[in-house]
Amino acid sequence: AVAVSRLGLLEDLSLNLGGNVVGERGVRAVASALQALPLLVQLEVGLAGSGIGGPECTALAKGLETLGKLRSLSVDLAHNSISNTGLAHLALAIHRLSHLQHLFCNLRRNVVTDIACRPIALALGSLVFLEAVRLNLEYTGVGAAGWRVLVTGVGASVRKVEVWVGGTREAAAAGEVVLGLGKDGREVRVWTGPGE
Repeated sequence: AVAVSRLGLLEDLSLNLGGNVVGERGVRAVASALQALPLLVQLEVGLAGSGIGGPECTALAKGLETLGKLRSLSVDLAHNSISNTGLAHLALAIHRLSHLQHLFCNLRRNVVTDIACRPIALALGSLVFLEAVRLNLEYTGVGAAGWRVLVTGVGASVRKVEVWVGGTREAAAAGEVVLGLGKDGREVRVWTGPGE
């Protein structure tokens, strides 16, 4: 992370630490490095299976919120212990990325619930340049109520919304695939799958 922070003119960064238990100290180092990269326009961060919970998600959010020029963000946080509170901090950081156009966030197998969808929807709804959103919420506590909040909460600029939920009985009850165009021509896809 220290070496990355020395590249202040960097515009595109892909950082994959997935499978490494980086802990709060490691995520703070990543966040610190991101704060030193104000010109980033595209960022991919892989922290799947890295032992991340609330404090680590809060630390990551502090690094992300400083990236005011960011247009594309892909964050893989699958297979961690991120809760509604941690996700609320991440949503606040996303809200501050005023130039964001594309967002992919993989939260598969975390401990978030429908409650976490409201702050995410509010953040997404505030981003006037956002065009495409992809969220993976499989094997979490997010069901039909949560994905409906997400799909209806995105702003008018969003042309494509993809949400994956499933792995729970509630999500499976919502149906196999919900696919269609919104009233405004927006493409909406929601994948739900059977319970385990």
